[in-house]
Amino acid sequence: MLDKRVELQGMRADGSTFPVELAISEVRLPHRRLFTAYLRDLTAARSALIVDDDTEVGLVLSDMLTTFGIRCVVAASGEMAVKQLEERDYDVIICDVRLPSIDGPALYGWMAQHRPHLCGRTAFVTGDTLGQASERFLVQARRPLLEKPFLPDDVRRLINDLLPMGDGQENNNAHKK
Repeated sequence: MLDKRVELQGMRADGSTFPVELAISEVRLPHRRLFTAYLRDLTAARSALIVDDDTEVGLVLSDMLTTFGIRCVVAASGEMAVKQLEERDYDVIICDVRLPSIDGPALYGWMAQHRPHLCGRTAFVTGDTLGQASERFLVQARRPLLEKPFLPDDVRRLINDLLPMGDGQENNNAHKK
């Protein structure tokens, strides 16, 4: 647990809970050891849902977004994504176009029907040559597309396009070309 960050649930005086991050570090002095704890309220932290059946791609995207201060949940299927979206909102949703069963367009259709406010926060990724149906969908949905392989700067630009500015969150515009 030392020198790691752990997410826990904090409790307010009224009994309501909220997400917190706990980090504990050790300070070694000549004749004793001290420990410091840092507790941060994650209520206002940005969150992303990454939907990709390629686990490695999902984890790489999650690592990149985490460096931008965004907490990530990775769903390996459209079905898992629906379950996540039924439970909570996300500030950003990045979804592979091609998924087994519920693919990117079908998930977007579900969001349009059940969670329409999330459609404007959604971008798609693909590493494949798109078929005509996928191309038509992307044109109609008018959502950003991130093509694999992607670089951290590509992801940063995508996030800057998806997240609103001026909300007190760092959005790294200084790194834009």
